[in-house]
Amino acid sequence: MNRRPPQAGKRRRRGANQGNQVGPSLNGNGGLASDGTTHPQAAAPGTGPGGGGGGGGGQMRVIAHRGHRAQAPENTLRSLREAMRVGARHLSIDVQLTADGVPVLFADLDLERICGRDGKVTEMASTEFLTLKAAESWRFGGNRQSGEPTATLAQAVELLAETPEVFLFVEVKDGSVHRHGAKAVYAALAPLLRPLAERMAIISFDEDFLLFARERGEFRLGAVLREWEEREVSAMRIIQPDYLFCDARGLPDTGRLAWGQAEIGVFEVDEARKAQELARRGVSYVETFVIAEMLQQLARLGNRSERRPPTHRHATAEGGVPRREPREGREQREPREGREPREGREQREPREGREPREGREPREGREQREPREGREPREPREGREQRESREPRETREVRLDQQPREAPPEPPPALTVPQEDPGNTLRLGRRESVAPTEEFDASDDET
Repeated sequence: MNRRPPQAGKRRRRGANQGNQVGPSLNGNGGLASDGTTHPQAAAPGTGPGGGGGGGGGQMRVIAHRGHRAQAPENTLRSLREAMRVGARHLSIDVQLTADGVPVLFADLDLERICGRDGKVTEMASTEFLTLKAAESWRFGGNRQSGEPTATLAQAVELLAETPEVFLFVEVKDGSVHRHGAKAVYAALAPLLRPLAERMAIISFDEDFLLFARERGEFRLGAVLREWEEREVSAMRIIQPDYLFCDARGLPDTGRLAWGQAEIGVFEVDEARKAQELARRGVSYVETFVIAEMLQQLARLGNRSERRPPTHRHATAEGGVPRREPREGREQREPREGREPREGREQREPREGREPREGREPREGREQREPREGREPREPREGREQRESREPRETREVRLDQQPREAPPEPPPALTVPQEDPGNTLRLGRRESVAPTEEFDASDDET
C-alpha cells in the first residue's frame, strides 16, 4: 500500500483575532504574554488587541494546526484535547462534506493517508465514514484498524463549548465546495457554528465560498493564499477578509506584511525564531504542527530577552538618536580648539590674502598672460564654455619637395696694402716678404 507523507506544505490557514485575547500570545519582543482564562463576548474583527491595520498590534498568537499532531492523529477529538492540555488557545480544523452532506473533520479528499484505504470523503456516506479510524499508521505504526475514531464537526463544536477560552478556525476545503457547491456547504456549516460565532472564524482557499459567506455576513472570514501576490486578485477586494493567511514559502523575503485591515497569519511555522521574525514584520498569527514545542521555545526566548540588559546599541538619546557611552576610564575628548562640531558647522573662511576660487583675481604682481599666437583653440570640455579663439600667426608656405638651400662659401680674406710702408713690405697673414722694386739690375735678372 502506498503511504505518502503528510502534506505539511499544503497551504492552509488562517488566524483569528477575537476581541478579548484568549490564550498565550507572542508579543512584539518575542516574549509570551499570558492572558485570562475566561472569554466573554469577542469584539468586532480587528478591534481587539493586535486587531486591524494589517496585524500591526504587536502581538502574535500561535495556532495548533489540526490539534496536537505529535500526540494523536490530526483532526481527531483526542488531538484537539491534547493541544488544549499543553496550553493552546487557538485551534484550526479542516472540514469536508460527505456524500450525504454531513460536515466531518478531515483534511484530504482521499482517505489513503489518514485511514489507509482507497476512496474519497465526498463520495462516501457519513455512516460509513464514521466507522473508519484515523490511524496514520505510517506515523504511529499499527494498522488501519488502530487509531482514533473519525469525528464530525458537531462533535468538535460540542467539545469546544466546554472551553470558552479557545478560539477556533474552521477551514472549509475546496474539494467539498467543488463537489457540493458554495451554497450547500454554507447551509450545512452555519447551523452548527452559530453557537461559537463570537469566538470562531471560517477560512478557505475557495473564493466562491468566501464571496457567498460574505454576502450572508454571519461569521468572520479569512482567505488562505499560497502566494503573497494572490492577495491582489479582484475577489479579495470584494470579500474584504478579516484574516489573511499565507503559506510561509510564498512570502517575500523582506518587508512588512500587511493588507488593508486584515490580520495576517502564516503557516506552517515550526521554529520559534522564525515566529519572532514574522511578528516583527507585522504577522498576528502563526500556525504550527508542533504546538507544544513552539510554546516552550517561545517561553524560553521571551524570558531570556526580559533578563538581558540593554546595551548602548539599544539605548537612545533624547529624540531617538542612538547614543554611545564612553569607554570605562576614558574621558570624552573635547572638540579641537576653534573647530565647530560637524553638524551645523559654519563654512570656514578662505586663507588670508586669498580670494575665493570663483571670480578670483590674479596674484599680486603677476600679469594675466596673453594666449599664444597661432595656437588653435582646443575643443571645449563637456560642460565648459568655449573660449574665444586666438588669432593664428602668419605662416609661410613650405613646399614638401623643396630641398633646403646650401649656405654659400665664405670669401677669402682681402689683401690690404698700407699707404705708407717704410719697409716696403706686404703682410700676407703672418708671413712677410720683400716686394720687387721698379728698377732692377739686368744682371740680377739673368741670374
